[in-house]
Amino acid sequence: MDTLLQDLRYALRTLRRSPGFALVAVLTLALGIGLNTAIFSVVNGVLLRPLPFRDPDRLVRLHHLHPEKAPQGGPFSPQDFDDLQAGARGFQSLAAYLHVPGETVINLTGAGGEPRNLQAAYVSKEFFSTLGVTAARGRTLRPDENVPGADRVAVLSDAFWRSRFSSDPSIVGRTLTMEGKPFTVVGVMPARFTFPGRTAEVWVPMSLVGEENIPHQRGLRWMEVVGRLSPGTTPRAALGSVDAVLARLAQEHGDTNEGWGRAKLETLHDALVGPVRPALLVLLGTVALVLLVACANLANLLLARASAREREIAIRTALGAGRGRLVRQLLTESAVLALLGGGLGLALAGSGVRALLALSAGTIPRPDEVGIDGRVAVYALLLSLATAVLFGLVPAVRAARGATAETLRDGGRGGTERRGGGTRAALVLAQTAAAMVLLV
Repeated sequence: MDTLLQDLRYALRTLRRSPGFALVAVLTLALGIGLNTAIFSVVNGVLLRPLPFRDPDRLVRLHHLHPEKAPQGGPFSPQDFDDLQAGARGFQSLAAYLHVPGETVINLTGAGGEPRNLQAAYVSKEFFSTLGVTAARGRTLRPDENVPGADRVAVLSDAFWRSRFSSDPSIVGRTLTMEGKPFTVVGVMPARFTFPGRTAEVWVPMSLVGEENIPHQRGLRWMEVVGRLSPGTTPRAALGSVDAVLARLAQEHGDTNEGWGRAKLETLHDALVGPVRPALLVLLGTVALVLLVACANLANLLLARASAREREIAIRTALGAGRGRLVRQLLTESAVLALLGGGLGLALAGSGVRALLALSAGTIPRPDEVGIDGRVAVYALLLSLATAVLFGLVPAVRAARGATAETLRDGGRGGTERRGGGTRAALVLAQTAAAMVLLV
């Protein structure tokens, strides 16, 4: 530990004597580490963080398949959904919802502000229990409220409650006029709950979708379906049960269900983030290349700088320093640079995340889950230490290997530069190749 502290103090003194080099190195690393940390924070929030539901690994999304009309999958009709609930095995529960941004709207009047259209999600009685969520204030919808005559109840989103009602704690039990009729607010959902989409501002019973709105016919498919697998049931087994029910319906109702005898099942996590997964992974690979270019650049700078320090290193060797001790000292200097660059990069990553979310224009799912947290900070620290080894190891080994008595007799002119010429040329080629890939 004493030796480490001595190396750290010497590294800081050395960097203070070369402020230009230190500034260039720290800024270069801050750019590379900051970009990687910003993208990783998005990957962490969107792809790695579990959904904010109870036992999220058991939640699945069902899609009704047709080889021509819905090859990628589509919604179900109310009658098909009822038959699935009755006949499909392997599910603890199935739930349906209807939410189309800009189309499923409810007119709100007389609520302390200008009238406006609320983005509504119509949900079946099993919706909240299937997802395993509870309200942050009040409660969610009860099953007995999903019938005509008892369905004038609503659950508000956290964002709408805060923006329209200024986080009024007495909102539960208040009556709002929607579609010219009184609705009772029974709850407010947590801020992290945005399913089935960030645009949803109010959840109301599915029974409000009457025949006059959408005809309830087997041939009209408009219900999206989610399910919770029973403990111990595999997705394949559950899908097999669903396909068996749909195949039977295709035979029994050939006029409306011909060709609709199969379904697709995917985890709810994949359903929500699957479309953006390739783009995020490509971005993560892209910024990794940026960091590699930065490391190659710094390795070149350190090799060039080693020629200026050749005499100093030779003196240390003459005084008894071994090659391992010299490598450790030089790697300590690289680690100090990397940690300074990583600290600045972590600070820049916060702004980078905000810029990414703004530029994405709502295309990144789960944006509320994205941010700089403990996992992201640890990632930045480990990345900084890895880059210290990546750009510092080769220059340190070459500098220590060149520390000989001949250097003292030659006056320390050009030995390391001659020996490192091939390595520096290779690093320039690697930078150029990586930059070409990034440009393409």
